[in-house]
Amino acid sequence: MKHIGTVNGVKVEMSYDSLRRIARFGNKLSNQYIFPRLEDLYHNPQNHPQWQNMLDYLFVPGATHVKLLRRNFRIEVKLMLVLCTHNVIPRWGDKVEVRFLEVPVLYMLMHGSPMVPFRFLVLNNIWIGRNSGERKIIPHCRLITTLLKLYGAIGAEDKGSYKRFKPFQHLGSGCGYKESERYHKLKSDGKRWRALKADACPV
Repeated sequence: MKHIGTVNGVKVEMSYDSLRRIARFGNKLSNQYIFPRLEDLYHNPQNHPQWQNMLDYLFVPGATHVKLLRRNFRIEVKLMLVLCTHNVIPRWGDKVEVRFLEVPVLYMLMHGSPMVPFRFLVLNNIWIGRNSGERKIIPHCRLITTLLKLYGAIGAEDKGSYKRFKPFQHLGSGCGYKESERYHKLKSDGKRWRALKADACPV
């Protein structure tokens, strides 16, 4: 898969090879990855051999899977989803329901396997964004900007827009996030988690 376009009169190609030049990670041999069929991910997820196992792993016990709702995720999965929607599988719009594609990606990140190349996700995210009706979101802006600079379509002095955000503020109903000088604090359904900040000073 590759995307080709013209920017400022310069032909730019986004492909596995060009992304490898700017995102130098996930460089295992191809036979160590899986490449899911997009038809299965978007329309027929039940065809995935581990579909039910993934649902059982990600959702709280007893949650119905008739509708995949974010509020039924385990708390650590909710946290991972917030990070994913900003960095790995960005999307716009209603976040009450879980998309089929998000299930295997979250499972892979939480479980450690199977592995899908990040570049595979990038190319598909951008293709989805390009084909969305209103094009409300442009995913992976930093990668796109770096790629345009690599091809000389924009200059090194050109900078994209920056938007500050607090990713933990959208964990969903029933959840909360606070931070102190030393800790990140999460709560959900009466349970609490605390994580020491990476830059916390020794006591």
